[in-house]
Amino acid sequence: MSIQSDLPPTGADAAIDDANRRAVELICAAEPVLVGVRPARDVMEGLDERTVLTSGPPLPWEEYTGGQRRAILALQRSYQDQLEATFWSGSSGHGAPVFPNLTTVGPVLDETGFILLQPAGATQISGTAGVALDVVEAVGRLEGAMAAAFSGVGVIHVPASLGAALFSRNLCYKQGAQLRTYAGNYVAIGQGYPGTGPNGAAPAAGSTWIRATSRPWAIAGDIRSFPPVSTLDRNVDTVEAIAEQTWLIGWNCGGPLGVLVTLGGEQAGAFGTDKQDT
Repeated sequence: MSIQSDLPPTGADAAIDDANRRAVELICAAEPVLVGVRPARDVMEGLDERTVLTSGPPLPWEEYTGGQRRAILALQRSYQDQLEATFWSGSSGHGAPVFPNLTTVGPVLDETGFILLQPAGATQISGTAGVALDVVEAVGRLEGAMAAAFSGVGVIHVPASLGAALFSRNLCYKQGAQLRTYAGNYVAIGQGYPGTGPNGAAPAAGSTWIRATSRPWAIAGDIRSFPPVSTLDRNVDTVEAIAEQTWLIGWNCGGPLGVLVTLGGEQAGAFGTDKQDT
């Protein structure tokens, strides 16, 4: 079999043509025998959960072009925000809520109606429903509730809009690549955290919700990209560039806890009450 082109191949095209030609030669000369089926990472050295598999021969990253490269780059740029948004709200954009999350309440049912999971909504610990607290009082109450709910170190989940207030009030400090409060809890400031309240309700203007859990854990699946032939919609002659990755995220115990926080000014008073500081 020969591979021909109207123009002489150069660069990445030449490497692809050479690899395709060699692959065809090996297939035609071989007598394959199936001896077993195992996950690729178990039999291929260097293949781990962060390795990207493509549909063509291996090339240096800088020589990958077209839709596959764009899809992988887009996934790498956006997956953190997407994970944060889904972890907070439970909404993946594809039907039923994803559990566990920091907002929605179960139950999760199987196809027969049997309850598989009964997650609870976030416990609200601010003084009066719908009244935002000053960030200092909010973090203090939240850490007090965390200490009562579970032992050990927890994580406070904070929308990016509140990050400057945390630093300006000296409520957290940087330890290596992580943020911690002076009580020892971790702080996760997420651009993907929407700051919504119980059952996904948007907070009043000028306020946001922060949440707390015990330390989360995460398991990442392989990144998969798809060749153009499998993503071609022949009805409209459109090719999509697709890369996908599955994640499993959760926490062991405790939470979620939630506090409504003002984004400007001060909201303070006696503990257990909410009164504008004048």
